[in-house]
Amino acid sequence: MSMRDSLKQVKQELGNDEKMLEGAFRFEAFIRKNKILLLSLLGLIVAFVVGFQVKGYLNEKRALKISAIFAEIQSKGATSELMQKLQKEGKELYEFVALSQAIKNQNKNELLSLQNSNNPFIAKYSSYEFASLAQNFDSQKDYGEFKNLVLLQEGYLLTFKSDYQKALEKLNAIEPTSELKEWALRIGHYGIIR
Repeated sequence: MSMRDSLKQVKQELGNDEKMLEGAFRFEAFIRKNKILLLSLLGLIVAFVVGFQVKGYLNEKRALKISAIFAEIQSKGATSELMQKLQKEGKELYEFVALSQAIKNQNKNELLSLQNSNNPFIAKYSSYEFASLAQNFDSQKDYGEFKNLVLLQEGYLLTFKSDYQKALEKLNAIEPTSELKEWALRIGHYGIIR
């Protein structure tokens, strides 16, 4: 290797070192210039992570408390004190337990109040159960996924009133893909012949 090549190589290495030092100085200057912004950003990230962990912990603690109340309801029964605790801690589960108790006790007032639930399943199922207990279905009401069940029950009740034409209309209105269609055919056939 010639002297010229060696000098060229040394010069090139010094240029690379100089560029690396220059980059390090620029980075240090950037950090000094934006120190407050970078520390704030780091603080926000730490606060977000800590907040997320705390929220998870509190949700888990709440779920355990709700589970304990529910277990107590299952063992001791749905006392008003336990139901109030459950309503305070876990409104979602409270509505399901209240619906179950209202159906079990045939409590029309409770079923009527549950029709205003934010949970669409609870609202529609309590509407269906209320109408079923009253044996009076409102054709203008949206029973949602219970629509075919309502039609089946209406058809069944109409056969007992010997209104076979309306009964057949209700039973035939059940969707052909519904699992209840076979029951509708049976009720239509045996109810009208009897």
